[in-house]
Amino acid sequence: MSHLTFLLLVLCVGSSLPAVTVSTVVDLQKRIYGGTDCNQNERRYHVSLTLYADGRCSHCGGSLIRNQWILTAAHCRSRPMFAVVGVHAGQRNVQRIEESNIITHQHDDIMLVKLPNPTAGIPTVPCPNINDDPTIGNNAQVAGHSTHLIDQQGFIVPDFPSNLKCATMDVVNCDDPEWNTFYQQNPYLPHVPQQNRLCLQRHGVDVRPGDSGGGVIHRNNLYGVIVATGEDVCACETLSIRVCPYMTWINQNAV
Repeated sequence: MSHLTFLLLVLCVGSSLPAVTVSTVVDLQKRIYGGTDCNQNERRYHVSLTLYADGRCSHCGGSLIRNQWILTAAHCRSRPMFAVVGVHAGQRNVQRIEESNIITHQHDDIMLVKLPNPTAGIPTVPCPNINDDPTIGNNAQVAGHSTHLIDQQGFIVPDFPSNLKCATMDVVNCDDPEWNTFYQQNPYLPHVPQQNRLCLQRHGVDVRPGDSGGGVIHRNNLYGVIVATGEDVCACETLSIRVCPYMTWINQNAV
Protein backbone atom coordinates (compact mmCIF):
# COMPACT_ATOMS: atom_id res chain seq x y z
CA MET A 1 0.00 0.00 0.00
CA SER A 2 1.40 3.38 -0.90
CA HIS A 3 2.78 5.97 1.49
CA LEU A 4 0.07 8.06 3.14
CA THR A 5 0.17 11.84 3.13
CA PHE A 6 -1.87 14.80 4.26
CA LEU A 7 -4.41 16.01 1.74
CA LEU A 8 -3.31 19.62 2.03
CA LEU A 9 -1.90 20.81 -1.28
CA VAL A 10 0.39 23.81 -1.37
CA LEU A 11 -0.32 25.72 -4.57
CA CYS A 12 2.85 27.19 -6.04
CA VAL A 13 2.24 30.53 -7.66
CA GLY A 14 4.67 31.61 -10.34
CA SER A 15 6.77 28.47 -10.09
CA SER A 16 8.42 26.69 -12.98
CA LEU A 17 5.89 23.88 -13.20
CA PRO A 18 5.37 22.24 -16.59
CA ALA A 19 2.62 23.81 -18.65
CA VAL A 20 -0.70 21.99 -18.81
CA THR A 21 -2.88 22.40 -21.84
CA VAL A 22 -6.67 22.45 -21.72
CA SER A 23 -6.78 19.09 -23.47
CA THR A 24 -4.41 17.60 -20.91
CA VAL A 25 -6.65 18.74 -18.07
CA VAL A 26 -9.73 17.26 -19.70
CA ASP A 27 -8.01 13.96 -20.43
CA LEU A 28 -6.45 13.47 -17.03
CA GLN A 29 -8.90 14.85 -14.50
CA LYS A 30 -10.89 11.60 -14.29
CA ARG A 31 -7.68 9.58 -14.00
CA ILE A 32 -6.71 11.54 -10.91
CA TYR A 33 -10.05 11.38 -9.14
CA GLY A 34 -12.11 8.76 -10.94
CA GLY A 35 -15.26 10.85 -10.60
CA THR A 36 -17.52 13.08 -12.64
CA ASP A 37 -18.83 16.61 -12.28
CA CYS A 38 -21.36 16.80 -9.46
CA ASN A 39 -24.89 17.67 -10.51
CA GLN A 40 -25.82 21.32 -9.86
CA ASN A 41 -28.25 20.16 -7.17
CA GLU A 42 -25.75 17.73 -5.65
CA ARG A 43 -23.43 18.40 -2.69
CA ARG A 44 -24.57 22.02 -2.40
CA TYR A 45 -23.51 21.88 1.24
CA HIS A 46 -19.87 21.29 0.22
CA VAL A 47 -17.59 24.14 1.31
CA SER A 48 -14.20 25.00 -0.16
CA LEU A 49 -11.71 26.34 2.38
CA THR A 50 -8.80 28.46 1.18
CA LEU A 51 -5.87 28.64 3.58
CA TYR A 52 -2.91 31.02 3.67
CA ALA A 53 0.29 30.40 5.61
CA ASP A 54 3.85 31.65 5.09
CA GLY A 55 2.87 33.31 1.83
CA ARG A 56 1.47 30.07 0.40
CA CYS A 57 -2.06 29.11 -0.54
CA SER A 58 -3.66 25.70 -0.01
CA HIS A 59 -7.14 24.19 -0.01
CA CYS A 60 -9.40 21.93 2.04
CA GLY A 61 -13.00 20.82 1.83
CA GLY A 62 -15.74 20.97 4.42
CA SER A 63 -19.46 20.37 4.93
CA LEU A 64 -22.13 22.86 5.98
CA ILE A 65 -23.92 21.12 8.88
CA ARG A 66 -25.76 24.19 10.22
CA ASN A 67 -26.52 27.46 8.44
CA GLN A 68 -23.47 28.98 10.17
CA TRP A 69 -21.28 25.94 10.91
CA ILE A 70 -18.83 23.89 8.84
CA LEU A 71 -17.38 20.49 9.79
CA THR A 72 -13.89 19.77 8.46
CA ALA A 73 -10.50 18.29 9.43
CA ALA A 74 -8.46 19.92 12.21
CA HIS A 75 -5.21 19.82 10.22
CA CYS A 76 -6.85 22.26 7.80
CA ARG A 77 -6.66 25.00 10.44
CA SER A 78 -4.88 28.14 9.27
CA ARG A 79 -4.79 31.91 9.66
CA PRO A 80 -6.21 33.51 7.67
CA MET A 81 -8.85 31.14 6.34
CA PHE A 82 -11.60 31.84 3.81
CA ALA A 83 -14.72 29.73 3.26
CA VAL A 84 -16.38 29.53 -0.14
CA VAL A 85 -20.00 28.57 0.46
CA GLY A 86 -22.07 27.56 -2.56
CA VAL A 87 -19.39 25.80 -4.58
CA HIS A 88 -21.38 25.48 -7.80
CA ALA A 89 -21.09 28.16 -10.45
CA GLY A 90 -23.18 31.24 -9.75
CA GLN A 91 -23.72 30.36 -6.06
CA ARG A 92 -20.37 31.23 -4.50
CA ASN A 93 -20.15 33.36 -1.38
CA VAL A 94 -16.75 33.99 0.24
CA GLN A 95 -16.47 34.64 3.98
CA ARG A 96 -13.36 35.27 6.07
CA ILE A 97 -13.02 33.05 9.13
CA GLU A 98 -11.74 34.58 12.36
CA GLU A 99 -9.55 32.58 14.73
CA SER A 100 -12.14 32.95 17.48
CA ASN A 101 -14.67 31.10 15.29
CA ILE A 102 -12.58 27.92 14.94
CA ILE A 103 -13.11 25.02 17.36
CA THR A 104 -10.76 22.05 17.10
CA HIS A 105 -11.27 18.79 18.93
CA GLN A 106 -8.80 18.53 21.81
CA HIS A 107 -7.43 15.17 20.64
CA ASP A 108 -8.61 14.16 17.17
CA ASP A 109 -8.48 15.48 13.61
CA ILE A 110 -11.91 17.08 13.42
CA MET A 111 -12.84 20.77 13.53
CA LEU A 112 -15.84 23.10 13.57
CA VAL A 113 -15.72 26.45 11.77
CA LYS A 114 -18.29 29.17 12.40
CA LEU A 115 -19.18 31.48 9.52
CA PRO A 116 -19.44 35.18 10.42
CA ASN A 117 -22.75 35.35 8.56
CA PRO A 118 -25.48 32.69 8.32
CA THR A 119 -25.95 31.20 4.88
CA ALA A 120 -29.12 31.77 2.89
CA GLY A 121 -30.45 29.41 0.24
CA ILE A 122 -27.71 26.81 0.76
CA PRO A 123 -28.90 23.47 2.20
CA THR A 124 -27.09 21.77 5.06
CA VAL A 125 -26.19 18.09 5.24
CA PRO A 126 -27.77 16.01 8.03
CA CYS A 127 -25.53 14.34 10.58
CA PRO A 128 -26.27 10.71 11.48
CA ASN A 129 -27.58 9.21 14.69
CA ILE A 130 -24.85 8.59 17.25
CA ASN A 131 -25.09 4.78 17.01
CA ASP A 132 -25.53 4.59 13.25
CA ASP A 133 -22.60 3.90 10.93
CA PRO A 134 -22.08 2.50 7.42
CA THR A 135 -20.86 -1.08 7.36
CA ILE A 136 -18.19 -2.84 5.34
CA GLY A 137 -19.31 -3.15 1.73
CA ASN A 138 -21.58 -0.10 1.81
CA ASN A 139 -21.08 2.63 -0.77
CA ALA A 140 -20.14 6.16 0.22
CA GLN A 141 -19.83 9.31 -1.87
CA VAL A 142 -16.85 11.66 -1.70
CA ALA A 143 -16.36 14.99 -3.43
CA GLY A 144 -13.69 17.59 -4.01
CA HIS A 145 -11.98 19.87 -6.46
CA SER A 146 -9.11 17.43 -7.10
CA THR A 147 -6.30 19.95 -7.09
CA HIS A 148 -3.75 17.54 -8.59
CA LEU A 149 -3.30 16.92 -12.30
CA ILE A 150 -0.66 14.94 -14.16
CA ASP A 151 0.86 16.50 -17.26
CA GLN A 152 1.98 14.65 -20.38
CA GLN A 153 5.49 14.24 -18.95
CA GLY A 154 4.12 12.58 -15.80
CA PHE A 155 4.66 15.53 -13.46
CA ILE A 156 2.14 16.31 -10.72
CA VAL A 157 0.96 19.90 -11.10
CA PRO A 158 -1.49 22.03 -9.10
CA ASP A 159 -4.86 22.97 -10.49
CA PHE A 160 -8.22 24.09 -9.09
CA PRO A 161 -11.06 23.04 -11.42
CA SER A 162 -14.18 25.18 -11.19
CA ASN A 163 -16.46 22.13 -11.15
CA LEU A 164 -16.87 20.03 -8.01
CA LYS A 165 -16.16 16.33 -8.64
CA CYS A 166 -18.21 13.49 -7.13
CA ALA A 167 -17.22 9.82 -6.88
CA THR A 168 -18.35 6.65 -5.11
CA MET A 169 -16.07 4.50 -2.94
CA ASP A 170 -16.58 1.35 -0.85
CA VAL A 171 -16.36 1.08 2.93
CA VAL A 172 -13.61 -1.42 3.74
CA ASN A 173 -12.27 -3.07 6.89
CA CYS A 174 -9.98 -0.71 8.84
CA ASP A 175 -8.91 -3.65 11.03
CA ASP A 176 -7.12 -5.30 8.13
CA PRO A 177 -3.50 -5.83 9.30
CA GLU A 178 -2.23 -4.08 6.19
CA TRP A 179 -4.14 -0.90 7.11
CA ASN A 180 -3.04 -1.02 10.76
CA THR A 181 0.62 -1.47 9.84
CA PHE A 182 0.31 1.23 7.23
CA TYR A 183 -1.10 3.70 9.75
CA GLN A 184 1.45 2.85 12.46
CA GLN A 185 4.32 3.43 10.03
CA ASN A 186 3.12 6.99 9.42
CA PRO A 187 3.12 8.67 12.86
CA TYR A 188 2.99 12.17 11.31
CA LEU A 189 -0.60 11.61 10.18
CA PRO A 190 -3.46 13.45 11.94
CA HIS A 191 -4.68 11.57 14.98
CA VAL A 192 -7.67 9.32 14.35
CA PRO A 193 -8.39 6.66 17.02
CA GLN A 194 -8.57 3.21 15.48
CA GLN A 195 -12.21 2.71 16.48
CA ASN A 196 -13.13 6.05 14.85
CA ARG A 197 -11.57 5.36 11.45
CA LEU A 198 -13.71 5.01 8.34
CA CYS A 199 -11.68 3.48 5.52
CA LEU A 200 -12.62 3.73 1.85
CA GLN A 201 -11.33 2.09 -1.32
CA ARG A 202 -12.40 1.51 -4.89
CA HIS A 203 -10.25 0.60 -7.85
CA GLY A 204 -9.61 3.63 -10.04
CA VAL A 205 -11.11 6.14 -7.58
CA ASP A 206 -9.02 8.41 -5.39
CA VAL A 207 -9.35 11.68 -3.52
CA ARG A 208 -6.40 14.02 -3.92
CA PRO A 209 -4.62 16.80 -2.02
CA GLY A 210 -6.97 19.72 -1.54
CA ASP A 211 -9.93 17.41 -0.78
CA SER A 212 -9.03 16.95 2.89
CA GLY A 213 -11.85 17.82 5.27
CA GLY A 214 -14.54 17.02 2.72
CA GLY A 215 -17.53 14.91 3.70
CA VAL A 216 -18.10 11.18 3.28
CA ILE A 217 -21.80 10.77 2.48
CA HIS A 218 -23.90 7.63 2.97
CA ARG A 219 -27.70 7.58 2.64
CA ASN A 220 -27.61 11.38 2.29
CA ASN A 221 -26.02 11.78 5.73
CA LEU A 222 -22.54 12.96 6.69
CA TYR A 223 -20.74 9.92 8.11
CA GLY A 224 -17.10 10.87 7.72
CA VAL A 225 -14.55 13.64 7.23
CA ILE A 226 -11.67 12.93 4.83
CA VAL A 227 -8.29 12.97 6.56
CA ALA A 228 -5.65 11.39 4.31
CA THR A 229 -5.05 9.44 1.13
CA GLY A 230 -2.29 7.62 -0.67
CA GLU A 231 0.64 9.67 -1.89
CA ASP A 232 0.68 7.99 -5.29
CA VAL A 233 -1.86 8.96 -7.91
CA CYS A 234 -4.89 6.66 -7.72
CA ALA A 235 -3.42 4.72 -4.80
CA CYS A 236 -7.10 4.30 -3.99
CA GLU A 237 -7.00 4.12 -0.17
CA THR A 238 -8.68 6.95 1.72
CA LEU A 239 -8.73 7.43 5.47
CA SER A 240 -11.56 9.40 7.06
CA ILE A 241 -12.72 10.05 10.60
CA ARG A 242 -16.19 8.86 11.61
CA VAL A 243 -18.69 11.57 12.52
CA CYS A 244 -20.95 9.47 14.79
CA PRO A 245 -18.55 9.29 17.78
CA TYR A 246 -18.29 13.09 17.78
CA MET A 247 -21.98 13.98 17.60
CA THR A 248 -22.16 14.95 21.29
CA TRP A 249 -19.14 17.24 20.84
CA ILE A 250 -20.63 18.71 17.65
CA ASN A 251 -24.02 19.38 19.24
CA GLN A 252 -22.40 21.00 22.28
CA ASN A 253 -20.26 23.37 20.22
CA ALA A 254 -22.14 24.11 16.98
CA VAL A 255 -24.70 26.38 18.64
